[in-house]
Amino acid sequence: MSDPSSNRPISIEAVASKLSAIRNFEHPKILAEMEANPRLIELLLFLQFISQPDNYPGGMDRFTRDLIADSRDLIGTRTMREIGERKLSASQAREIYESLPDRARVALGGSDEDFELAHLIGGPRDEVEDFKTAEERQRSLERRKEQKARVESLLRAAAWETFAKLCTDTAQDDLARYLRELCELAHVGFGCVRENVSFQFNGIRREAPWYFSEARAAVLRFMDRRAERLRAQIAETEITRIVFKWLGTARRTSRAVLISGNSRFGKTQALQTWCAMNPGVARLVNTPASSSESDLLREVAKAIGLESTPTAKASQLRDRIDYVLRNTRLMLVFDESHLFYPTNLSRNTAPARLSWVRRNVMDQGLPCAFCATPQSYNSAKRRFVKTTGHAIEQFDERLLKTVDLPTELAEADPLAVAKFHFPGISTPRLKTCCRRQPAPQGAVCGVL
Repeated sequence: MSDPSSNRPISIEAVASKLSAIRNFEHPKILAEMEANPRLIELLLFLQFISQPDNYPGGMDRFTRDLIADSRDLIGTRTMREIGERKLSASQAREIYESLPDRARVALGGSDEDFELAHLIGGPRDEVEDFKTAEERQRSLERRKEQKARVESLLRAAAWETFAKLCTDTAQDDLARYLRELCELAHVGFGCVRENVSFQFNGIRREAPWYFSEARAAVLRFMDRRAERLRAQIAETEITRIVFKWLGTARRTSRAVLISGNSRFGKTQALQTWCAMNPGVARLVNTPASSSESDLLREVAKAIGLESTPTAKASQLRDRIDYVLRNTRLMLVFDESHLFYPTNLSRNTAPARLSWVRRNVMDQGLPCAFCATPQSYNSAKRRFVKTTGHAIEQFDERLLKTVDLPTELAEADPLAVAKFHFPGISTPRLKTCCRRQPAPQGAVCGVL
């Protein structure tokens, strides 16, 4: 039975602490793995994201069940992956059997004493030690013969399905715990060590589990397939292409972009979809309507999965958020970003939210994006600058680009939306309908 605690949300601060320790060369082997495959950091942050029931109903327990169902072709020991044959010979079955840890061999019906003799099957003639009497010698020979017969019978009956079921059953009970350890414990690595050797440290695994040597590849594939499914839930229009392009550019360059576009053209839908597709690199922040910096910090904490209480001091919350962002390098995407400007203005009003994001995000070389309608953003900006005389250039100059989205629908967009909503209708007929009745603005991204 799986550990009930395995379903609690993974701590984002623990993930940040692990990444900090690895980058500090405390675990050079894991650092080398991450440098060889930077997506492993994305994998950790993806697991942290889906461990929260609000993001993935059922949390880690539900995710591991879905991952196992999606990865039947990858579950197995390293030896099983190397052999790759579904119809095993006796020698291949013996090789897999010998690679299993003791408790797994016992689960198959063997014993530790049986295993000690398994390597002799099909090998050279046994060398039997000298005994004091011929009777002792005979009893020893008979005992070994019985043990060999048991192992031979076990291996003859051990089909690929037998070993695969053993691995799958073990994964059902243990995989959630391993994935949690992978995220929260600095010394737990991604690769798979040699099987049937000591691979624990104070009772905790250091490497991939014996029953799922391709766990890393399975999670990465699950992430990609999930992103493809989410991408298919939104129509591909000029708006979505531009939004996706510049969010990706901000992420790759570790810079900030401002995406400005009229309402009801689907920019928010595109924004939400891109962030949902990429939770291992970016989180969407719903900017609160108040002018309070502490309210913004709580929304940021909620977006990245950082636990906080309503009574938490803003200074403490700010320090914790800064620590997480600095070590995870998560990209923050702020919707309704005109709310960064204060609403209750006087000559001495300070832009607390703008100052925080400028100093603690943009100046730290962290990627971020802001999204707003030009009417709301420009109006709030002009009103703030006019009243306070603030040098807004300090913020504007840090933007990589202000992206102005199209103000009119591209010619192909109504047809793309129609195909999305009515896949069973032929293209010529859809074209006729689109010519007769232009698509409403809100349908650009598949929102009717």
